[in-house]
Amino acid sequence: MSDPRKLDGNASAYLGERGREREERLRDHAIAEKTERSQRQRELERKAIDAKARLEAWARENEKDDSAMRIVLDLKPEEIDALTVLGLKMEWPGAGETEVVRALLALVHHVVDGVERPGSWERPWLCQVFGETWTELCEQDPDVPYKQIPKPPRPRRSSRR
Repeated sequence: MSDPRKLDGNASAYLGERGREREERLRDHAIAEKTERSQRQRELERKAIDAKARLEAWARENEKDDSAMRIVLDLKPEEIDALTVLGLKMEWPGAGETEVVRALLALVHHVVDGVERPGSWERPWLCQVFGETWTELCEQDPDVPYKQIPKPPRPRRSSRR
């Protein structure tokens, strides 16, 4: 029979080598995880910068001016819920606004595209919702060949005489 102390020495050597291998694997794994985490962090930072740039561009494009009109709406709870669902995952338009406002701003943006651009995907959608008679109220933009603009409104006669 072998000397038990000799086996213990071999076991310690074996476990020591296995322990070092395990430590190396853990260290390699930690380095790989740290690298992957930093890559994910860089990707998230890049996406945040892109989103911020898009929002800033949108804000510059849609700066409030004196011709803007403020609208107050009374919405039912189910309407608020529906608009909130639409606005929850949106990054633009309306950074810093509530989900409802972001959803309404997006709808307004698409309506403007549908009115101004006859070839847009929004045009048939608007015709489905509002009919096609409103298109008669648009005319070709003299400066942009693919754009239509609303015709200037005719002066309304006062109903009072």
